[in-house]
Amino acid sequence: MKTLLSIIVTLSIPLVIVAQKDAVSELERDQTIAEKGQNLTLEAEKGLLDVGESTPLRVRMLIYPKGEDGKVKKDSVPFDRVLGPGNPYYKFANWKVVDGGGILVGIDDATYNFTAPKALPAGKKCVVTVELMPLLPYLPKVILFETIQIADSDNLVIINIPGIGLKDARYTTVVTDAVKLPAVAGMDPRVVKNLPPGTLEKLEAAKKMMEKERADINLEALSANARSFYDAKQDLSVYTISGLKSLAGAPKPGTIAPIGEELSFSFKGWNLGRHPLDADDQTGINLFLRSINNGAGCGELHSETFKAKCGGEVIVQDLTPDLSTGVMNSAIYSADAAGNIVRGRIHVKFKVRRSTN
Repeated sequence: MKTLLSIIVTLSIPLVIVAQKDAVSELERDQTIAEKGQNLTLEAEKGLLDVGESTPLRVRMLIYPKGEDGKVKKDSVPFDRVLGPGNPYYKFANWKVVDGGGILVGIDDATYNFTAPKALPAGKKCVVTVELMPLLPYLPKVILFETIQIADSDNLVIINIPGIGLKDARYTTVVTDAVKLPAVAGMDPRVVKNLPPGTLEKLEAAKKMMEKERADINLEALSANARSFYDAKQDLSVYTISGLKSLAGAPKPGTIAPIGEELSFSFKGWNLGRHPLDADDQTGINLFLRSINNGAGCGELHSETFKAKCGGEVIVQDLTPDLSTGVMNSAIYSADAAGNIVRGRIHVKFKVRRSTN
């Protein structure tokens, strides 16, 4: 029995050492990130709200991996961790709404729920702040701010990637149709009487086929600058909003959308409800920032050398035969001039034309 006990203890010691080593490594990494302060962020789950709508706010710690030399690898995708109640680094104090109005209600010490005012504030935004009081002597006091945008239109896109100079940047457009398709014309009676036998029947069949294809695919919807396409075979929805302009420099309905930023995101499903952006290698976000010659994204849509989970979702709130309406919220990643990976967030309120295949 003694021998068996000795063997069990001997076998368990390496496992305990490994577990302790991992815990210490994780602890050291968290301490480094927390000490810098710049890698702590206050984040609303939904950074774009309608008037009267609510969202929880939490503090997140961004953690970059370390290389074999022990240095932080800024050219790698960071992962984030919620800094919750009872953490060993900070306590939370003085949650406040400092601009725009709204109501804060505590869920726990580290999580508050914010409700936007019932009327659109003058600046179309609200600002919440919280103080992080250090529990360890070598950590600094940190004051964090979060700006929550209040929606005043559809197809409103909020991009917040400070590492590339975009701080709560607000873009918008309107739903336009770049192409108006005429109805399939009938045959001139003067021509019909001179057609060879069977030709008219073939032309009528071709006309019906064209009309059916148009009904199935809706080319007019696909030519709009705010559009969606659903591939039933793959159960995949692709939403695209192009011609995005800063500060409502949007086109008029019925015109071709101007060149601007372009957002595309894809997810599994088509119906009402919540759809994650990390379902498989076809889902995720692509953002083309033509004005600054850069881009951003997340999910599995990018090259094998750059993979970053979105962690967000698309919520389809309303469907009609012609339009899909809802919101999208997610983390998003880009690269700065030095090649460092920077994390940000994107929040979208969309109203797009529908097309299916």
